[in-house]
Amino acid sequence: MGPSPEFKKLFDSLTLKQKKFWYHYWTNGCLNFVEAGMAAGYSMPNEQAYQEYNSEHGRELMRMYLDEFGVTATSLMAELHRINNTTMADFEGIMAGETLSDLRDKGIDTRQIKKLKITRTDYPDGKCPHETVTTSIELYDRFRAIETQAKIIK
Repeated sequence: MGPSPEFKKLFDSLTLKQKKFWYHYWTNGCLNFVEAGMAAGYSMPNEQAYQEYNSEHGRELMRMYLDEFGVTATSLMAELHRINNTTMADFEGIMAGETLSDLRDKGIDTRQIKKLKITRTDYPDGKCPHETVTTSIELYDRFRAIETQAKIIK
């Protein structure tokens, strides 16, 4: 099931840059409208993204988007609780070689991971007889998520 005709009509009325802004904003968890402005190609992303986000059509589009996907104050509060209770310990399985899908199968929500970098280095020259694995995990900023969700539910 796709978006409602009202949502589609409003979204279709936007310029290409506005569409890029909203698409990036929504697909990145509504975390950073300035980053979405940069992705859309705004010349002054901080100012233009703020204007787009706070415009009348922006507020209406956001309200319709939340309605389309069943986002309510209750679901946002549940998400907020999940964000505040996520720790690096939830992802220690990655250090043991588990994949993200393995973690999801265990019920761990991996949407909190902003960046995951795993570097495997094999030393064939004999300096190290074992493969070295370096793992770097960066989670989304809890306070930024709280701030964004508070703005959404006013």
